[in-house]
Amino acid sequence: MTPKFIRSAHDLVTSVKATQNGFLTQALRKTKEAAPYVAAARELQRILLKTPAAVDLAHVDSVRDTLLTSCGFSDKSLRYFNGEERRATLQKVLTVITDQASDTWRDEILYRFLLTSGDSLGGSMRNIVGAEANIIFTRALREAIETKSINGLQAKSNRSGKIQGLAWPNRALFFDRSPVFLPETKTQQKNIDAILVTTGIARPTDSLWGLEDDFLRDPNRYVACGELKGGIDPAGADEHWKTAASALDRIRKRFPRNTPKLFFVAAAIAKAMAVEIFDQLRDGRLTHAANLTVPQQLADLADWLTAL
Repeated sequence: MTPKFIRSAHDLVTSVKATQNGFLTQALRKTKEAAPYVAAARELQRILLKTPAAVDLAHVDSVRDTLLTSCGFSDKSLRYFNGEERRATLQKVLTVITDQASDTWRDEILYRFLLTSGDSLGGSMRNIVGAEANIIFTRALREAIETKSINGLQAKSNRSGKIQGLAWPNRALFFDRSPVFLPETKTQQKNIDAILVTTGIARPTDSLWGLEDDFLRDPNRYVACGELKGGIDPAGADEHWKTAASALDRIRKRFPRNTPKLFFVAAAIAKAMAVEIFDQLRDGRLTHAANLTVPQQLADLADWLTAL
């Protein structure tokens, strides 16, 4: 039996309007996130214009590490250099840039900074997209819990504010965790986007989060597992589905008996993958699914999860 608002594969496909709105939202957010990089570029340009020679930049404390990063040193690699070693290393790189660029060394350094900043901004945006999907999903869960007048909702967040888990009477939903009981090495373990377990705790408190591993270690506690993909770009939709489908298939194999109910949620769902998802809903491989951009589907999924 398929979910209430999914009567055909077409119902799962992300509309053109939703895709446009998603791209617009990302563009606005990227504009906001880019502001500090632009300000840093302007400051670097100001320093470059008043610096006589490129090698002199190695002695400017405020931009030394920034320049090293722009020249290809990762934050991790810089841990192996002390202050004096960083100065000496940067001088060597700046000498090479001067030899190559001659009189245009200032432009060369600024362009390298912008190139590195763009890569860093791209990485930040990928994290932000995932976090936004998490926010939308947890908001739907909160609304479902409030509608049912379920008391005792507890939430756990990391330092950046991303929700890591929700708990309500006798249930806890953990995000981005690996089933502790699986007989895999740490390098082989794959996280699952969402794991719903039974806790046996009628009134959840903050102390519940200290028992996460205990809950995840017991396969009999698993109620549902799901994959959540927030990217809106149709070009990456199929790849996201393949990754999610593989993760869900691993769960089926690890639970030969009493497989948890499985669900899939995504913002970008293309036609071909919609057919596959719908087929899995019909044959029972998936219990539930939703398009993150369709409020009715997301609310229905949240209602289902909170009723398990």
